[in-house]
Amino acid sequence: MSLATLDLNSDFLWLHPETVVKCTACGGSAGFQPAEVLLPVKRHEQNFRAAGLRRMQFSKVERHYHSSFRDHYLRFRKLGQMRPVGSNHHLGSQVLSASCLWGTSVCTVCHQHLKIKLNWPEDAYFQLSYASRRLWFYNRDHVVGMMRHLTNATCKPQRLPNGNCVADPWGYWFHTELATVFKTKKARKILPARLKRMLRL
Repeated sequence: MSLATLDLNSDFLWLHPETVVKCTACGGSAGFQPAEVLLPVKRHEQNFRAAGLRRMQFSKVERHYHSSFRDHYLRFRKLGQMRPVGSNHHLGSQVLSASCLWGTSVCTVCHQHLKIKLNWPEDAYFQLSYASRRLWFYNRDHVVGMMRHLTNATCKPQRLPNGNCVADPWGYWFHTELATVFKTKKARKILPARLKRMLRL
């Protein structure tokens, strides 16, 4: 029986640490916890198997990446899995990635903890369609940031009571990553109301 595989091109993507996805059980909002990709030292590998961690191999192995020839293990967080002996850097393993699309969804509605593989951005909880394009958000704060930018083009940094300024965390995304169709004059009229309705979900 061949091992399940991880693809370096399709199974890894940077996501916000507080990404919210749709629960596959009830459709509610669920926090996403990416699985840790662990590479054990050979002498500790039996402990990883005994702990029930999912064994994986990278597909399309590149010869210059020597670790690809060894088995890797996915540790799904928030599932109560025991951490095997030797599962940290000091005891003989290495966490290779925290940006894996395999992970755990923790639902705030039905409270189920489920192992999932994300299909991003289709699985984003906060999303809408505008001008035949998908507009998605990592979390509620991301939606609020979008509303703020649409209604105030300048979006000055927030000032704290002590006088210090806090840079807008979504400013770079809005100005450099967001497609122009979502920033037009028409979009600035239509989208804020739709985003407000989205926040009532």
